[in-house]
Amino acid sequence: MDLRQIVVDALQAVLCRQADPADYFSPDYRQQVDGRLLDYAAFTRHLDTLRQHVATFSIRFDQLIVEADKVVSVHYTTIVKHDGTRAEYKVIAIFTVAAGRIVRCEELTYMLEGEPQERDLGSR
Repeated sequence: MDLRQIVVDALQAVLCRQADPADYFSPDYRQQVDGRLLDYAAFTRHLDTLRQHVATFSIRFDQLIVEADKVVSVHYTTIVKHDGTRAEYKVIAIFTVAAGRIVRCEELTYMLEGEPQERDLGSR
């Protein structure tokens, strides 16, 4: 099982609305993002919030490092909102994978470009 590919596929498919989060994320999933703790239910609500505000996502992976059951990712996410405005974020995340699904993520998201009110989009 290629853990790197699981993480890449999960982020691309779920953020770009091509898959159900349950296909890639465990029901026991926990995410610590920018000081906020999300369980699986809160994570899916976060995805719903993103979908309400964001028309398109693109992800560019800069670094992916695998160690045991962990994948460290440095990636850039660009969003275009429904009103046409755009924002770009640098994301540093450590994913834990078990039984082919992501069970944990510790993430820091930094907005590189965009409106100040979009700064918390990674944890909203």
